[in-house]
Amino acid sequence: MAHRSCRAVARIVAAAGAAALAGCSGSSGVSTTQARLTPVTVSSDTSLEVARLVDRDTTSALPVAQATRVVLTFRHPVLPYALKAHGATNLAVTASNLGTLSADGMGGWLSGTFGTTRATSSLEVLLTPTGPGASLTELEVWGPVAARAPRELAALAEARRDAATQSSGAESVRGRSVVERSADVPGAPPEDLLTVAATPAAGALRVDPVDLAARCLRASLPGGVAVRSARRAYLVYEANVQRPVVLSTSLNGGAPSGGFWLAATDRRATQVEELDPEQLTGGDAVALCLPADATADVSVDGLRLVL
Repeated sequence: MAHRSCRAVARIVAAAGAAALAGCSGSSGVSTTQARLTPVTVSSDTSLEVARLVDRDTTSALPVAQATRVVLTFRHPVLPYALKAHGATNLAVTASNLGTLSADGMGGWLSGTFGTTRATSSLEVLLTPTGPGASLTELEVWGPVAARAPRELAALAEARRDAATQSSGAESVRGRSVVERSADVPGAPPEDLLTVAATPAAGALRVDPVDLAARCLRASLPGGVAVRSARRAYLVYEANVQRPVVLSTSLNGGAPSGGFWLAATDRRATQVEELDPEQLTGGDAVALCLPADATADVSVDGLRLVL
């Protein structure tokens, strides 16, 4: 989910210097790799639809009629070093310890760095109209991450399967309706790789001529606001089939895809199906079903959305 302005922000953040990175973390081992930090919730003290400010859509402006405090919450502590704002019109964008926003060379973007950086799980940004027609299209928070997501699809799926068997605090990730991000668990994936565990995450699809509902696994994918900023989306699960096209997949009650029965197998394998991220809402539902000509049961486990 790397953003097109990554290199510009990296230049800005580099000005803080390696000494500042070490001082804020208390360790000289902090990575200086920069990435956009994706919030899992966005709220405000007004009725403003602030989720639109983190959906990566820079073509639709959000009117800001009154002073609004926006709170971006992350699943784990992050080190915010830069704040970017796109399309700020007659609007002051401020935050604690944030320097003055200035053009960063990328059309419509303003950016500034934080003078003091401490690990935090939330960040407050104040939007203050300075004239008529105040509006904003997008907000981004950038900071250091341990690593970037792998480019290979197989590596993405494998990373998520491994993480799904671990624990995040007192919660079990596998089978739980949680969003998992980097640093949630030891050896967790990069910050720009996100998983939404389905509920339920497992089930048996049975060939039953009477009970047609037994042929499907219906699950919810409650990813929230983080899903709306995705640039890629994959439905991933383990099953005893050869390919993901063997099962029929339907997202949010839409027309099903796949359903080309080949056979069930004795060996379970990771299945990866690409989805259109524009079709995701953050409160999605998916149905995996046996096709009408299926001749064997299929067991599905670890159902998840990888972004």
